[in-house]
Amino acid sequence: MSKPIFIIRFPSPKEHREEYIEVLESIRKTMHDYHVFSVMDSKTERVEFECYNADNASELDIEKIKTYFVNLESKL
Repeated sequence: MSKPIFIIRFPSPKEHREEYIEVLESIRKTMHDYHVFSVMDSKTERVEFECYNADNASELDIEKIKTYFVNLESKL
């Protein structure tokens, strides 16, 4: 069975790009059951999530994933 795909789409940061990349790597390391892709999107104004092929996948705790970004933004 193939892994589901989880996409994190977020605004292209003008500053603190390295911090965003660190957060994305942390998320990627915790989501073993998913293929995780991150997309810096200049047309996006906020962090967005997409998930595909997740019919039989383990449940995601989206609120926990959101806290990674909330914590990052509070540090910046």
